[in-house]
Amino acid sequence: YVVNDTLEKPDTVTVKIFDENSIQVRTLYWTPEDFGFNRGFWYGDRKGVRYLGREKSDKPSEPGTSQVLPGVYTLEMHYGEHVDTALIEVAADPRLSYTIDDYRAHAEMVDEYLSVYETLVEVDDRMTDVEKLINYFQDQIKSNKDTLMTEELDSLRNALKTVKDSLFEMQQHVQYEDDREGYVDAPEDVEDVLYDAWNLIETTQG
Repeated sequence: YVVNDTLEKPDTVTVKIFDENSIQVRTLYWTPEDFGFNRGFWYGDRKGVRYLGREKSDKPSEPGTSQVLPGVYTLEMHYGEHVDTALIEVAADPRLSYTIDDYRAHAEMVDEYLSVYETLVEVDDRMTDVEKLINYFQDQIKSNKDTLMTEELDSLRNALKTVKDSLFEMQQHVQYEDDREGYVDAPEDVEDVLYDAWNLIETTQG
């Protein structure tokens, strides 16, 4: 694609990808290094969800996931007020004997998996927010110089520690991270279960 502008540096090119039913399956954000001819890549993947443990970002981005169904797709490129389109065909692997129904069944399974995974990410986000809130109150108590409230502050400090310990235990069930030295046989957490499920889903299209 070619980008020309009066700006000092090129702005972001947004690429929206639609299937044959005009359903948007992917959004890409390309930032050209220079004006003129540029090249961007779409790997035939569909929209995914944010990975567990990756913080939210204000920068436009969208993770990808497994392959889209075979078919013809429309690439709609946006740069400022300018819009251009192109068609691209995604073909099935000719070495495989799967039917379109097989690919559709696989896509439905991916949708179900992504729904569960997205819920897990939301739960993890909420626990992270709670952890930050607890840390904030602990810092406030630590910096407090009011000696007349020593007993009350001690009680609150102990309560916060109890809640934080309980929260930490829940976090370990979601994503176990052992920072102790040496090899530790980590227990299976929810992330491990979903990782195994994803490997099973992605090792077959049939």
